[in-house]
Amino acid sequence: MKPTPSLLAPLMVCAAAAAAHATPEDDVKAAANQVRVAQIRADVQTLDGLFADDLSFIHASGALETKAEFLDSLKTGKRKLEAIDQEDVKLRLYDATTAVVTGKAHVRAVMGGTKKIDNNVRFEAVWVQVQGKWKMVSYQATIILPPPPPPLVTPGTQATPKK
Repeated sequence: MKPTPSLLAPLMVCAAAAAAHATPEDDVKAAANQVRVAQIRADVQTLDGLFADDLSFIHASGALETKAEFLDSLKTGKRKLEAIDQEDVKLRLYDATTAVVTGKAHVRAVMGGTKKIDNNVRFEAVWVQVQGKWKMVSYQATIILPPPPPPLVTPGTQATPKK
């Protein structure tokens, strides 16, 4: 039996209702994923809608950019993000209007057309609800350094001097 439009209508209404009742956490997770994908695609229009006008974007290098500066670097090709692979992402929601997203990411990019970036970072993004829409207001990344090499001498022992 082929489904008729009258049988599909209730299913479509249920799907729409479920989407309308997404939790704030779901909404922030979706917005954060949109930012990740839009950065890779250099989709400045999407990012413009997801970033607050007063966004502070602090890179792993320590460089601070405004929303306009960050978007311009994508638009002009000065920054080309090739991949942003995230893991261990956690979200904390405060009073249903503020959220903090933390996690780790492996970021691969090309800066200025020639300088390759390949960093593992820990990141934190702050989101606030502005006029019913989630906006990123702050982002900071910190490079995760590789573990130090093992000591040459086991602690508690002495090296034997060479003769």
